[in-house]
Amino acid sequence: MNTLSFDSKRCGRIRQQLDSYLSNELLVETASEVARHLESCEACSRDFESRMRVRDVLQRAVANRPMPGIHACKYLRTLRDFSASFSLGVAVKRWSLGLAAAAVVLFWYSQRNG
Repeated sequence: MNTLSFDSKRCGRIRQQLDSYLSNELLVETASEVARHLESCEACSRDFESRMRVRDVLQRAVANRPMPGIHACKYLRTLRDFSASFSLGVAVKRWSLGLAAAAVVLFWYSQRNG
């Protein structure tokens, strides 16, 4: 990070991609471009480090919050009963367990933010 980048359009484009870069959602070529830019642009690198800290704080905050137990049990039981009514074998059971977990997380998130 020795040099500063004064190309504001490029910095703007890179900064729009920082969250996707942080989440590992970019194509390999784009991620490489962002990484190279972060190595050479001190301002964008500081912005990226700031976003990483915010993300870490948010992840720790969510991880420390207990899931509402009564609602989670109710929805898991309903989904388990629903999946038991199918006799399509193990694949359906695995799929339904994944769906049940996603439903519980979505319910918890909606209760927390709504």
